[in-house]
Amino acid sequence: MAEDERTNSPDLTASQATATHHSDASGEGQQRLERYALTHADDLHEEPPRTDIFRGLVVDSDPDRDSAYGDSDSSSLTTSLNSSVTDYKYEHGRRYHAYQEGKYVLPNDDAEIQRLELQHRIWQISLSGRLNSAPISENVSSCLDIGCGTGAWAIEFADRHPRCQVTGTDLSPIQPDIVPRNVEFIVDDITSEWLYPQKFDFIHSRAITVGIKDWGALVDQVWKNLKPGGWIEFQEYHFPFTSDDDTLKLCPALDLWNNNLASASAKAGMRLDAILGVPEILQEKGFANVNQAATKWPLGPWAKGKKEKKVGELLERDLLGAIEGTSMRLYTKILGWSEEAVRKHAEEVHDDIRARRAHAYIPIDFLWAQKPIDAVD
Repeated sequence: MAEDERTNSPDLTASQATATHHSDASGEGQQRLERYALTHADDLHEEPPRTDIFRGLVVDSDPDRDSAYGDSDSSSLTTSLNSSVTDYKYEHGRRYHAYQEGKYVLPNDDAEIQRLELQHRIWQISLSGRLNSAPISENVSSCLDIGCGTGAWAIEFADRHPRCQVTGTDLSPIQPDIVPRNVEFIVDDITSEWLYPQKFDFIHSRAITVGIKDWGALVDQVWKNLKPGGWIEFQEYHFPFTSDDDTLKLCPALDLWNNNLASASAKAGMRLDAILGVPEILQEKGFANVNQAATKWPLGPWAKGKKEKKVGELLERDLLGAIEGTSMRLYTKILGWSEEAVRKHAEEVHDDIRARRAHAYIPIDFLWAQKPIDAVD
């Protein structure tokens, strides 16, 4: 795209490769999904307080009662992909990122893109259509979305804040070509030093745990790249899946996978519950107004409530699509399993998930904090 078609585009260093183009179009599919999320956000008629959107999970004795929540979620928002970084690596029949090869264990192929779009839908429902919990200004002018994946969150944020320049970064250039003019996607490694030419009003991340070994170093980069008064928000899951009534034990393959994934990740230097220690890291760094909220995503439609059932159904689909891709590199490279053994194990886990014997859930954490107005770098 010609240089004059860009809007407020920062000058990037050689280590940051531009991943997609700007366009006047914002994507009809994205707009439809945003309108849906705002219209069907929750059963409540009035918008609840920010943290009151999360409810506890209760086992539903009448699973058909709350079966309907919104429309079909089988469609994908994925459009054509940019080909500026295409030297992908292929292992076990899956495609992986090429830039900083090996930094991230999950694949980046079409199947994974579809799964990430599905996962974005789960976040939308869980947050009742909101994109953030941090009390950012309506006049926010610059936003950085680290580990942006397909770019779905960044695109929605840009649509809702048309005067804000939004930058999304990821190891893989799997974002759409057609995006709002105020969005820029770049290929970058958030575990390395950030070299942006400007600071940001708001930095956001979602589900990056599996790619982060040193949260202290990440928080250091966030601090350096936030404007005084700016906000950071982390939206994270933390492993393992659990059940309050011990029904997870009724699914031995799922239970084994659950424990093996946490163990292999720890051996690779990544704690899958690391987000629990981040509030202290933020406070030690000097952040103010550190706030937290938490919810639970049920695995399957076992919990009461239309919203909970929909989240459970979609998380079940998400996990069924994630088991093999999430496990393959960790199991073969860290635990020493053969590819054949991993595939057999994945099928057994799939059987346990489909059986729906467990009232399992994964904890979800929201954490936001502000860099003080008088902060000194």
